[in-house]
Amino acid sequence: MYSLKIAVRRTLMAAGDAVGDGSRAWDKERVMIITSIRMTVPQEKRQELLQTINTLASSMRKERGCRACDFYMDIEHADTFLLIEEWDAEEDFDRHIRSTAFSALLGALTLLNERPDVRINAVSGTAGMEKIKAVRAA
Repeated sequence: MYSLKIAVRRTLMAAGDAVGDGSRAWDKERVMIITSIRMTVPQEKRQELLQTINTLASSMRKERGCRACDFYMDIEHADTFLLIEEWDAEEDFDRHIRSTAFSALLGALTLLNERPDVRINAVSGTAGMEKIKAVRAA
């Protein structure tokens, strides 16, 4: 068995980047938390983990501050999965970490043979297509 270490990485966006039309590209109202957990699941434990994550994701989506909770399978490596969560604010994510759903997720991760790659990103700004258009037009 392995111990789970969580890496925290802050993503800071440049303040006031213009999109070309005078508006700001970054919404800097508050810090959003985006987490990712990449895991390799042994074949014999895949069904159990998939059922558990499916149930947990449904529950997590109902938690206050959860913008999204999605689970993906790597199309090139069928044993590799990615769980992505988006939280409105750090306090929402902190509440989630203390929840029974998160405790169950940690329990499910013990089914893995390898340590999952866990990343927690504090995002202070986001942009969409307007940023892409502005950069391509520059």
